Amino acid sequence: MYELSAVMMNHNSKIIDSSASNLANIQTPGYHAERYDISFSKMMDSPAVSGTQYTDLSQGKLKQTSNQKSFAIENGQFQLQAENAQTMEFKRSVVVAVNSDGYLEDSSGALIIGSNGPVLVGEQDFNIDDSGNILVDGRLVDELLVVGMNEQAQESGSYSVLKGYSEESNVDSMIEIKMMLESSQRINSIQSGLSRYDSMIALLDDYIGEL
Repeated sequence: MYELSAVMMNHNSKIIDSSASNLANIQTPGYHAERYDISFSKMMDSPAVSGTQYTDLSQGKLKQTSNQKSFAIENGQFQLQAENAQTMEFKRSVVVAVNSDGYLEDSSGALIIGSNGPVLVGEQDFNIDDSGNILVDGRLVDELLVVGMNEQAQESGSYSVLKGYSEESNVDSMIEIKMMLESSQRINSIQSGLSRYDSMIALLDDYIGEL
């Protein structure tokens, strides 16, 4: 009983920690909520059942900004190549600039990826239209590589690039508070149950000692 109670309190504490972190990042643009999931019914059969940590990739609200180099996308994600060139990143909104080598990059220094790889625009003025076409002085040079959509959307090209927009976090404060309260209540119930169990054991010990 003590082992199962300790495991259940630990899992509920992780849920609370995840929600607290999400609330702390609710104003962070592009932040996606972290989730900790555990089947408490399965745990009753096997305390060794482990929880799963994952990221909620649902899209946050798109907010209009005054920055005309900020681009957001509906029904997809921009693909970027990290500075170390070893990993790929995926974002729904980016602030685009030209680096010293003439390639498009986002504010973190990751390269914007087009259908032909990293996008070279040189020192010329560039624009990205709502279809993801990259234009340099009005001339088409590449198309954004858009990923993360379902197959039907990708075939139809039914995504839209919005200029002057950014993605807000997808954290819902009411959901996070509800999850924290429920987990706290479960922890309190477990602690109360253990206290009652200890009291019952103590009474039994006293009773047996009097026999």
